[in-house]
Amino acid sequence: MDLLGERGNRDIDSFCEHSSSWWHAYDRVGISVVALKQSGDWYLYAARIGFGSLPVSPRSFETSKVFAASFELVGGFEDPSDWLKNLLSVGISLPDRHIEMRPSERGDRLSTHFVEYDRGPSADTKSAVLRVHGSRFEQLESKDALDIHLMAADEPFASFQELLNEYSVADPGGSGNYLEIFANVPCVIDRPSSSLSSGRSVIVLNCLPGLDVEKIKIGLQIFDHQSVQRRSISGARLSWAPADTLKRGTFIEEAPSTSVVRVFVSYADELMNHVWLSDPDRSLNVRRGIHSTFDPRLELIQNMLSKSPESRQDSREFEAAIGWLFWMLGFNPIAWHASKRLSDAPDLVVQSDDGRILVVEATIGTLKQENKLPLLLERTQRIRQALESVNVRPTIVPIICTALEDDAIGIDLEAAQSLGIGVLSAPTLSSLLSRTIVFPNSNAVMTEIEAALQNWRERRQD
Repeated sequence: MDLLGERGNRDIDSFCEHSSSWWHAYDRVGISVVALKQSGDWYLYAARIGFGSLPVSPRSFETSKVFAASFELVGGFEDPSDWLKNLLSVGISLPDRHIEMRPSERGDRLSTHFVEYDRGPSADTKSAVLRVHGSRFEQLESKDALDIHLMAADEPFASFQELLNEYSVADPGGSGNYLEIFANVPCVIDRPSSSLSSGRSVIVLNCLPGLDVEKIKIGLQIFDHQSVQRRSISGARLSWAPADTLKRGTFIEEAPSTSVVRVFVSYADELMNHVWLSDPDRSLNVRRGIHSTFDPRLELIQNMLSKSPESRQDSREFEAAIGWLFWMLGFNPIAWHASKRLSDAPDLVVQSDDGRILVVEATIGTLKQENKLPLLLERTQRIRQALESVNVRPTIVPIICTALEDDAIGIDLEAAQSLGIGVLSAPTLSSLLSRTIVFPNSNAVMTEIEAALQNWRERRQD
């Protein structure tokens, strides 16, 4: 039986074509899988496949009902399209068992979705991902029985979710039969080893050994007061040395008057990764400088934006941090989240310099929690109607900010975007915080949020 169909085969071909310039450098594939036993057969619950992964130490876990494993395959991926099509049609064959995916409940096909840039165009790293859904485990909407079963295992886990986390697999819908296939970028900036300090910039790259250094390029935006210089550096100019399973390139130059550098690395003219480097003794953003007076390394706001606490007090901290972030990005905010008397208002409304408006809800949980999506739409419409009544018609965009990773919001992300609601997840918030080292530009941020929504609409039409 062909479980892929025309759409599935097309998505696999698009996924492989996207990374065709560096497929030759993928010398290993990392695989993590969690499977459940039903009627004597093993069925995939969740899995993650990563081309170009770092070395994986093999390990496994097994009970009478649950199996989990992480391992790697080395070499033999010259034709990744056929390899993937065969894997999805036949399943994952291991020496002691066979694991298969069940087709979607919508028919006899697996459901696939190719995403050219995982986490969107604003993400620091441009990995492509192919998401595959099969028939859900409807009887497992409650995991209580599985949780208790795993607590009694020889290697006990406190819950089924803890097992999924241990093996780094996602379960966005909470009902399984989900597979993610990543084409990891083959060259990234080593952020901890790169720096801008005391008039010197140091840029370090970690790349797969099979890459042609002549096709590697570093792009630079050099910020100094009100000016921006732009230039690029060929990979051939870097000093290269082997480093474990990677090769490492280093570029050093004097930068006596530079405060901030944005670094882009590309391969064969395809963007791989970008980061910001800043001189800790200089600041171009007055608003960030004010905040840093009391939060010197921004550790407090980073913690408040990234964690997923459960208490109401911490949810208020997350809402406060969102307001601080938008202010440092150059927006003019008004916050209502702290007032119990305005409980029917959104958490925050911010306005860009050119007058466009974001209506913001903040949540530490899932997007549909506490009816947040329809409430956000209703509050946005009330603001729009109030302004139109006085003949003011600015662009107004509802957005929801979440402390969760993209994997954790899964299907909720599609639901929000289908309603015209922008979503800023934890990685996007972290990326925006990095941008506060340069002059605040609320207009640019606003345009990117609108563009992300438009890109989603266009993908849905394809």
